[in-house]
Amino acid sequence: MRERALVMVVGAMLMTTSFALGSLMANGQTTNPDVNNIFGVYQIGPDTIGYVEHSWHDGNDYYYKDTGDPYLATYQYRSPPPDDGYEERGYWRFTLPNDFFTNKQVTAVNLIFYTRHAGCLDDRGCPGGESDLMFHTQISRLYVNPLSASAQDIFEGISNGLPYLEGWNHPDSRAVLNHYSDHPIILTIPLGLTAAADINHHEGGWFAIGMRIETILVGLDSYDARLEICSRSDCVPAVPPDGPTPKIALPYIRIEYLEEPSWSQLKYDASHDGGSVSPTPDTKNNPWRDYNCEPMGGPCYHYDYSPVARSILEPNPWNWQDVVYTAVSSLYGTVYLKTYNYQGTPRYAKNSGVTNEFTGGGEPSLAVNDELLVLVVTHMPPSNPGFEIKVFDPRPSSLLADKWGFGVVPGEYAPSAPALYGRYILVGTEGSVYNTFGKLYLLKDRGTSFETIWIFSPPSGDIATSPTVYKDKVIVRATDEVYALPFVEPESSRNGIIEGSEVQTLLTMTQWTGPKYASELASGPTAKGGNVFIGSHDGYVYKIPIGGGTVLSRYVGGSVQSTPSVAWGTVYVSTNFHVTPIHVDIYALSENTFLDVYPPRVYPGYKSGGASPILAGNTPLNYKVFFWMGRAELPENGAWIMAVKPDLSSIYKLQVGDVTDAGMMGCTPAVAKGWVFTVNGGRSAPLSDFWGFIIGWNS
Repeated sequence: MRERALVMVVGAMLMTTSFALGSLMANGQTTNPDVNNIFGVYQIGPDTIGYVEHSWHDGNDYYYKDTGDPYLATYQYRSPPPDDGYEERGYWRFTLPNDFFTNKQVTAVNLIFYTRHAGCLDDRGCPGGESDLMFHTQISRLYVNPLSASAQDIFEGISNGLPYLEGWNHPDSRAVLNHYSDHPIILTIPLGLTAAADINHHEGGWFAIGMRIETILVGLDSYDARLEICSRSDCVPAVPPDGPTPKIALPYIRIEYLEEPSWSQLKYDASHDGGSVSPTPDTKNNPWRDYNCEPMGGPCYHYDYSPVARSILEPNPWNWQDVVYTAVSSLYGTVYLKTYNYQGTPRYAKNSGVTNEFTGGGEPSLAVNDELLVLVVTHMPPSNPGFEIKVFDPRPSSLLADKWGFGVVPGEYAPSAPALYGRYILVGTEGSVYNTFGKLYLLKDRGTSFETIWIFSPPSGDIATSPTVYKDKVIVRATDEVYALPFVEPESSRNGIIEGSEVQTLLTMTQWTGPKYASELASGPTAKGGNVFIGSHDGYVYKIPIGGGTVLSRYVGGSVQSTPSVAWGTVYVSTNFHVTPIHVDIYALSENTFLDVYPPRVYPGYKSGGASPILAGNTPLNYKVFFWMGRAELPENGAWIMAVKPDLSSIYKLQVGDVTDAGMMGCTPAVAKGWVFTVNGGRSAPLSDFWGFIIGWNS
């Protein structure tokens, strides 16, 4: 189709009526004065609209594709095979700008279109009139390009994409669309949290979604019917004219976002590139610090995956709240949640309800998005070894209300943070004894309950690091193998188990022969630009094309325990040398060639653990790189955050813990709106207090 633009008249009306806070800016953005959020809207119409048809008769299947049809008709005859029948599914393809949304916080995605006609197809007509029709539809991500894909691939692809309509609160991911007539009606369909994640991860280029009708009802009776969606037509029931009609409104998507310059550990969810456009402090002056164990009345322990930070929307009244979330374990194993605003004022503390008998144990980790705060805790011996998941409402006004829990799974540990992708939660595990292996769980939030979508059991190895998501693939490391799994199982083989035929092996590293629970296995995958970046126990960093091709590697000598970070064309990675002399090497590699962009930097006497580097800044020249490091030797014994320039030259370093913390695995900082947040990474600061603490600074 030739039409491709913003919906000017309808779009302008929506933009001027949707902003409740701030004043409308010329560039379509507003500012919330309470927390200085910049709120933007991006609207775009499709560059392709069409439908595919699957028909079956005489025992044969037929597929037909129509691109650029003057209208989109989505309907079905309900007779299933082997009887004769057919079904049509519609699709839209949009083109998004390169890397526009990857450093923003997408808050809502709406599909907006006109319906021209809805009518029954059989001889009975529609009792009570056609306006009583209800369509249960499914709208999902389409991973095949409808311009080049076959009709069958598009048809099946609409069933094999992530479903979007959770935002309508239908447990089966469908929406009820009703109140239709022969007159054009505009529909705005919120596509929900998963669509927001898809846009947030989209690196640019074509983006397609599909619609299928699953149920058509008049009252309680099922009927064959059709739903026509205007495109080039004049939006009347008559046969549309041949060629475009300029005065009509195309379907379009409306994307609402915050210019939220933050990197909240795993970037809210499953995007692990580690880059942010946030400004960051030029000095280490005036940090705030708060002891984090007061709710317990005694000592507490921090671990690797806390804190996390995010702007959360409060609906009544409509406003944004900036929140830092932490998870700590008491000396006796009870896990507490505590929240702060960015300036360090405590907001709310809560007993999570998770208790484990291991002294100081639990290794709690957090992940957060707009609707979910996910806590994962490992239950250690002497009793009931396993892991547990609890999900809370992240809004401060809810007081972190419980949503649901995934009870203790015996025999498995969860050593790393969960990864969130919309309403989907990915958790990797290790086997609790030496002759068992871990699993990867994909769960789906259902509001007050959950659904297990699938489980992957690698043939060998443990999943000790967080997975990442790239388009329709879940990338996961299992000890010395890197796999790509289907995010959505193919409909033809969907059984809740990721089987060998569905698994793509991306890389086999040097065989691991060390102990089962080794920190050398802590480097997880980063996915960016069609490639996976990962460090290894064998002293190499790898760049792996997801779609196949030449694997690049760079030998860095020491084990790589941290997940690489990628931004502005540069890959940053740290190595650990545990042999004498102990030291850390920091590398800056070209994302394209994998050669050194700058000479490596050596930190004698330090360890970096599994903490990942954070890259923050809005141009290739002014960003900073932050590393957590620990040192047990005088004169600089303790835990530190190092701030360096892109070329690895020093800016400053800030002590965030004492010598007791120096031997920990480290804490990846969270960056948000010019602030940096971290915890001491261990159990005391200073040792005489025996209390964990959180620290933040922005000047």
